[in-house]
Amino acid sequence: MTRLARVISVLFHPTLIPLYGILCFFFYSPFAWIPVSASYRWFVISSTLLYTIVFPALVVWWMKRVGAVSDIFVRERKERTALYVATIILYFAWFYSLWRLARMSHMAVAATLAIVVINILVMLINLRWKVSAHAAACGGVVGVLTAISYLLYFNPVWLVCLSLVYSLLVMLARLILDEHTPLQLIVGFYVGVGGAWMAYVISYTFLFA
Repeated sequence: MTRLARVISVLFHPTLIPLYGILCFFFYSPFAWIPVSASYRWFVISSTLLYTIVFPALVVWWMKRVGAVSDIFVRERKERTALYVATIILYFAWFYSLWRLARMSHMAVAATLAIVVINILVMLINLRWKVSAHAAACGGVVGVLTAISYLLYFNPVWLVCLSLVYSLLVMLARLILDEHTPLQLIVGFYVGVGGAWMAYVISYTFLFA
C-alpha cells in the first residue's frame, strides 16, 4: 500500500499538473477541436515543460547542492518558502510568455494565472503552517473546471467527477505516507478550489475582455 501511495504521490506531483492540463486541453478535452498549428501546440507544451518542471527541478537540485534544503522532496515547511518564491517567478514567466507570445486560448492562459495564484496562497500559508501543495493542486483542477463551467455555460460533470476521484486518491496517498494531516489536506484542497476559481474568473473577465 505504501509503495502504491508513493507512486500516486509522484505521478500527481504538483509540478506535473500544469503539463497534464495542457496536454489534456490540446488532445483530450472538449476544446481539443480548436484549430491550431502543430508548431504552435508544441511550443506551448515545451514552454510548459521547461517553466513548470525542468527549471523548478534545477532550482531544487541547486538548493540541495548548496544545503538550502535537506532533501529533494523539501518536506520541511521552513525550507519551502524560497522554493515557492522561485517557482512563482518561473510560473509567472510561463504565464507571461503564453499570454504575450503564444497568443494562446484565453481559457488556457487564465488557467496558468490560476496556478500562479494558488502557489502564492500556498506559500503565504506555509509561512506559518504546513499545508498540502498536492491537495492544493487537486483543488486547482476542480476550481478551473467549475470556473470554465460558470463562464462558458459548459457542463463538465464527468471531468469534475474524474478530478474529484483523482483528488481523493492523491490525498489518501499523502495520508498513507504520513506527509500531511487530514486538516492540512482539506485546507490545501479548498485553497486550491477557491484560489483557482477566483483567479480564473477575474483574469478571464478582465484580462481578456
